Amino acid sequence: MTRKEEEVILMEELKKGSHQAMDKIYRHWGKDMYKAAYFIVGNQQDAEDIVQEVLIKVWDERDKLNIMDLPSYLSKAATNRALNHVKKKNNELSKHQKASEFQETVQLPSEYQEAAESEKAADAERVMNAFQKLSKQQAIILNKVVIEGQRHKAVAQSIQLKITTVRKHLWLGLSKMRELLKKIS
Repeated sequence: MTRKEEEVILMEELKKGSHQAMDKIYRHWGKDMYKAAYFIVGNQQDAEDIVQEVLIKVWDERDKLNIMDLPSYLSKAATNRALNHVKKKNNELSKHQKASEFQETVQLPSEYQEAAESEKAADAERVMNAFQKLSKQQAIILNKVVIEGQRHKAVAQSIQLKITTVRKHLWLGLSKMRELLKKIS
């Protein structure tokens, strides 16, 4: 069986919702995706996050995808996501600087500040409700990785799981959170 034939079969399995197919994709091309992302962002955690985001997008859009060359697609997707990440980070930094300058010169009315705080509280409550619907394992791993900022390897060691299992639970948990939060908003 040729590499192309294997990729076609893998994509067919993925479109059927096979988690094993997703695991194979990660095992075969995750390192290449990581290298492409790391080369651009220069940060291990950001590169790992980018790989996760690309894989989540592939999973979420598996029915719509028509990929002819899977390794090239994944590498390009990771590269594009990394470039967007750097661009977004630069824009956020610029916006933050402008916002700080603006706040120094203008004081917003208290009702606007109260409305913004109320909206933040409602968003936080929605996130907490979605978080509570995760499995115990997913919630623990998401908390350690996303909230505490721990590395995947450190989490795997602390809860005595394989790193691939941690990544799978992280991926499933993020997918579920994204799905639940889409329904809410």
